[in-house]
Amino acid sequence: MEALAARGWRSADIIGLATNARLSSAAIRRLIGRYACLDQALEESPNELERAGLGCRSLFNNGSRRRINESAQRELERCRAARVSLVSIVEDEYPETLKQIDYPPAVLYVRGRLDKSRIGVALVGTRRNSPYGAAVTQTFAGELARAGCAIVSGLARGIDTEAHRATLRSGGTTYAVIASGVDRVSPVDNARLSEEIVEAGGAIASEYPCGTRAVSAYFPRRNRIICGLSAAVVVMESGMSGGAMITADMAHSQGRRLFAVPGPVNSTTSSGTNMLIRSGKAAMACSTAEILKLLGRQSNSGKSTTQHTPRLGRHESAIYSAVLQGDKHIDELQQQAELELSEILPVLVRLESRGLIRALPGNRYAGQSLH
Repeated sequence: MEALAARGWRSADIIGLATNARLSSAAIRRLIGRYACLDQALEESPNELERAGLGCRSLFNNGSRRRINESAQRELERCRAARVSLVSIVEDEYPETLKQIDYPPAVLYVRGRLDKSRIGVALVGTRRNSPYGAAVTQTFAGELARAGCAIVSGLARGIDTEAHRATLRSGGTTYAVIASGVDRVSPVDNARLSEEIVEAGGAIASEYPCGTRAVSAYFPRRNRIICGLSAAVVVMESGMSGGAMITADMAHSQGRRLFAVPGPVNSTTSSGTNMLIRSGKAAMACSTAEILKLLGRQSNSGKSTTQHTPRLGRHESAIYSAVLQGDKHIDELQQQAELELSEILPVLVRLESRGLIRALPGNRYAGQSLH
């Protein structure tokens, strides 16, 4: 795809085909791959186009070039008025990682800015998260953002919202990929969050034109874009089905690094993540350090904890003090901290992600003293 613009395909051609002819992204990519430019495609006979499997007979007739140009101009003006950018697949601004997926969108509508210099990490999960899922997501999002990663998610309720908000609180950059036009945020109660994302230097992105309402069929399709903007995908908390598991399958098939956060064995909201780990499809992520290491990044939080005495909450302090005296089984730590399993797990994850404890075989934990 790198040489497309040089071959003669203009961004306006792609936008015009997508809006005037209502061609799918797949059909547009086939045209790009077969012809050096739009004018060459327009000279082709309708029968030859159909034989090539392009199905564009109704498009190519007298006046086609004019209609495509006019359609592109109208769409560009409409987006300009709405302060929305249109990025086509032949432009340098189009994310390279997105070009690499099987079905990249021909046109991306963006409110805000996609920073190609940042490594994207997707944090996805259930809309009906537990307190454990929320706590772990907040920890991961904050630490990854402080390490310079862009946090990618889908602006849905639950884990997505936790990931976006935690990133903003950390002063980081986050991208929301949605299943509607970027001017019609869904759910509507996240409209203000979408504004905060843009104001903080992030972006709201979609393959659908402005004015498009979200429908159920669009959500699985947008998940491939979440994967495409990310070097790694982390399933934070998920049952056996749902959008996060669809995203995990896409990430696996696209060759993206796939991680899953383990959860309580008796929790239905972690049954999917536990299955991904058990099957070997996803690597287990108990801390952001593992993710950052594979991405060639350094954890800022880990670096700071080796230099300063950690500031800990009551439960964190009790657990940390206990494991510094010798490794402990999780049952012992529960009794010492007076916490239920669902309550102690996020505390352990926070301590491990800060480099203060490490997990041992057999559900045991050891402390790591600071010198």
